[in-house]
Amino acid sequence: LAVMFIILAQMGFGYVRALALASVVSMSSLGVITFVLMELGMLKNPIGLRLFSIVAIVEFMAILSASTSLEFITENKTFTLENIIIIPLKVIAFFTVGTLAGLYLVPKILEYANRLRVKGITYGLIFGLLLLFVYFAEVSGLHGTIGALLFGAVLSPMPSQFHLEVNQALRGISHWIFIPIFFAGIGMFLDLSFTTVDTALLVSFIFVMTVVRFLSGFLAAHLGGMEPRSLISLGLLSKGGIDLAFMLSFFEAGIIYSDIFSLYILVTIFIVVVTPVVIRYSSREIPREEKQPELMDFILPMYIRMALSGLKAGDAMDKDIPAVGKEVPAVEFLRQHVKTGRSSYLVMDGEKVVGVISIHQVGPAPKRVRKEAKVIDLAVKDFPRAFPEEDLYSVVEKMTLNNISIIPVVSPDEPDKPLGVISRSDILKLLIKPTK
Repeated sequence: LAVMFIILAQMGFGYVRALALASVVSMSSLGVITFVLMELGMLKNPIGLRLFSIVAIVEFMAILSASTSLEFITENKTFTLENIIIIPLKVIAFFTVGTLAGLYLVPKILEYANRLRVKGITYGLIFGLLLLFVYFAEVSGLHGTIGALLFGAVLSPMPSQFHLEVNQALRGISHWIFIPIFFAGIGMFLDLSFTTVDTALLVSFIFVMTVVRFLSGFLAAHLGGMEPRSLISLGLLSKGGIDLAFMLSFFEAGIIYSDIFSLYILVTIFIVVVTPVVIRYSSREIPREEKQPELMDFILPMYIRMALSGLKAGDAMDKDIPAVGKEVPAVEFLRQHVKTGRSSYLVMDGEKVVGVISIHQVGPAPKRVRKEAKVIDLAVKDFPRAFPEEDLYSVVEKMTLNNISIIPVVSPDEPDKPLGVISRSDILKLLIKPTK
């Protein structure tokens, strides 16, 4: 950011405009790099997580800087001591109130909505709460994306099943409606005015957005002792997300004109196209995640949906619940249950289900771990539940997404007291046996 600011100030943009532009030019795209890492199977390995974290921090700091600069320019504020103190206080107040509301109020609202079992109400509330966070971020003098990022952060402690269901429900809306509309809106302002830009300024701007950003990232990785330096610097080079929204705001506020805006869009398109290819080549020696094939992956989803059509979880559940106490030693669990024909069990604390466990989870564990661990130590404790009136196909999706082979069926009023279970083998029996 400092390097960009110095260069842009020397190019004649003025100090406030230079800070605003430097914030956006130095901004990386977390969305783009996340997609690239997922495509390469690197999102969950240590190097991928390191790159993801670095890009997230850089993007967040750049957003704060760009928001502050934008407020100074649009509100005609000067760099007085009062303004310099008030703006950080407003930011701190927003994050404090937003974090407290997100940690204590939002989960209770969503939990209550989920208990109502009204289709779509949870997703409607999520949209409404997201817009509230965006609105209060704007009122606090920040860009709306800060509010959206904070809202996503406060949802992170929610159970993984909640994340999976929300992502599955909202992915189509975002990919097929919001994202195309956003980029179409950006494209409407693209014209050929960049051809009138002075040649020296044109070359300097492209050089700053590509070479200078890459070298700055490489130098920062070197000074920080982070490896691999080339991959980190390429990740920081990513563009094509929130930065475009900021540039559009700058354009509408008169901070930049159509020539610079069009030039920025074209260079961003070039970076978006080239960066994934270069990252793929640069990361060819890094080990990828290997996805273990599941039996359900080999069965045509449409056939499953048709075969299970009309069936509810209550119709297929087994009331003979395979259960094991949470304090049972892992060795004893293996000794008692390895020959029973059952491979998966509910882990119980009295009448309360606290986890699910499979023989295949305990068996591969090191001998020392098996000797010392109890069942609850090796169990999956963040697991989904099914309800008697839930479509059976929805239960199959939950089991597949969470990579578990058994799921408790519970009442919405008593989510920790199992009425029965549905196992993967139960589903397979239904698929190969004609149903009445």
